[in-house]
Amino acid sequence: MLPPIKQDVDYLYENTNWMIRPHFDPIEARKSLMHSLKQQSEDCCTRAGNSADYAIPYDQSDEDPSHGMEAFDWFPPEKSSTDGVIKVVVYIHGGFWRAITLAECSHWATSVTSAGGVFVALSYRLAPWQSISMMPQQLCKAMQKIYEHTVRRMSSEGNQTPRLALSLVGHSAGAHLSVELIAAAGDAKENQCWLQSLDSLVLISGLYDLRPIIYTSVNQALKLQSEEEAWAVSPCRFFSQGSSNTSPYWDSVRWLVGWTEHDSPAFKEQSEKMVSALTAYFQRRTDTGKRNRGPVETFCCPNEDHFTSVQNLYYGKERSALLGKILEFVGLSD
Repeated sequence: MLPPIKQDVDYLYENTNWMIRPHFDPIEARKSLMHSLKQQSEDCCTRAGNSADYAIPYDQSDEDPSHGMEAFDWFPPEKSSTDGVIKVVVYIHGGFWRAITLAECSHWATSVTSAGGVFVALSYRLAPWQSISMMPQQLCKAMQKIYEHTVRRMSSEGNQTPRLALSLVGHSAGAHLSVELIAAAGDAKENQCWLQSLDSLVLISGLYDLRPIIYTSVNQALKLQSEEEAWAVSPCRFFSQGSSNTSPYWDSVRWLVGWTEHDSPAFKEQSEKMVSALTAYFQRRTDTGKRNRGPVETFCCPNEDHFTSVQNLYYGKERSALLGKILEFVGLSD
């Protein structure tokens, strides 16, 4: 039996309650967001045309696309790198692990490719058709396939031995999965190529302690039975004092944790908790000489809510301070 829903917690995690422009029907608000992201994605795909590769599978997908495809779209840069390093932005979407499909994930491809980067829209099989504990394992397969595909494509563009700098950008549930998949990769030989090319993590309005989620309607899809079970799939656990489940790649990558001005108090608290956990963890690592990158960077997206922050990535830096920050952080700013 699942824990009972607590109305006050459920309200705090219902992002439609905290929109800049209030919407009184949560279902219609989500439909509007999905429609917008799909239109933006279609526009980016039209612009890329045959130069991009679409719906590349990385494992077996459910026959029903609404259950989430295990596939990615790949977009080449529109201009060459100035430093010889190919910047690859891999975007993992949100949707509380239960919504958004590949058709809505390429909505800011042009914003990245026009700046000289490769853009990859990565989708995954959704809950309840896939457990939240299995998602990171499958995404590791995706990352290896993305690495191999990028090397092959960019080699054919004249780069004999392309040097890649991978950046994982995750929004909401995608931020959770971005951290979890690195831990899931472990020291498995098949993951080392992409892990060694991993340069940065950009986490936007993420979920890092899932214990409150078991008291929300989201858990009807996740089916987590207890706080202990929720903590076992919470990224914050990796950075708590005495944790033995660590990755050497925590130290080698750069971290940007962002949220929006109009995120709910619960989502802001999630980001604050993650920043505190990371800061304490890296301080301990620095004290022992094991941390070789700078401190965790943070960023609050002004005049944005949970939904507009991703929608406005489509419109370029003029309308999206978040896009400007991301491009700067991953090395694609002018």
